[in-house]
Amino acid sequence: WSFRDITEQQAFERVLQESEEKYRILFDQAPIGLILVDTEKNKAGIQCNRQMEHIFKYTEAELISGNMLTFSPYYQPDGSVSQEKFHQLMLGYRQNFDPIHFEWQFMDADGVIRDCEVNFVPIRIRGEILTMIMVHDMTDQKLQQRTIEQQVIDLNRQNHQLTEFSYIISHNFR
Repeated sequence: WSFRDITEQQAFERVLQESEEKYRILFDQAPIGLILVDTEKNKAGIQCNRQMEHIFKYTEAELISGNMLTFSPYYQPDGSVSQEKFHQLMLGYRQNFDPIHFEWQFMDADGVIRDCEVNFVPIRIRGEILTMIMVHDMTDQKLQQRTIEQQVIDLNRQNHQLTEFSYIISHNFR
């Protein structure tokens, strides 16, 4: 019979398990959409979090089986074709794998256009390059911004009308 002390190994496994659990909780509970993508090999999604499912109204399986173009309208707000713009972004990203930040419109499962900020961040794991894609849904903020801009236009028009009216009134009293 021989005995081997596995106390150290058990402690290491416990620390590893706790670390994985913390990562999983952080990933799942993040307030932005996250999807981990195998950038080099098959370019497929590996996993995504609940916020990504909430933004797009698709299941994790649907999200990781597609790519950005699967969930994009034909045109982006600047008039460019989504496919062409995406390919340009990816060519630049894959040259150096430097993080990139850009705005993008997506279409959710209900056909609603979502205005988003997107970040691609390369993650090197055991010699492989994965990409953490972070998606922040800015749709509500953009809508509020457009509403405020329209209110400013309306107020400026009303101020102009008041100025003209006061000029007419003052001219008539002379």
